[in-house]
Amino acid sequence: MPAPYYCPRCKTLEVIEYPNSIECPNCLLTFGKRHIGILPDEEILVFGEVGAFINGFEELKDPKTAKRFFDSIMEDLEDDC
Repeated sequence: MPAPYYCPRCKTLEVIEYPNSIECPNCLLTFGKRHIGILPDEEILVFGEVGAFINGFEELKDPKTAKRFFDSIMEDLEDDC
């Protein structure tokens, strides 16, 4: 049985689970499920942080380019599992 989802920030197991994400009622933060257990907890970004990171790169302001970049990162993470 896979381990239950937890909040990467406060480590609580009492999270609200959605199809692709979890929400922590303690921290009021939302995380993508696919990152939990793959990346170290301190490297998992909150949904809002991901957008802020991508917006910092001029070339990623084009939605199609940003999607290709994000998809390639996700493929790399999946290959590491």
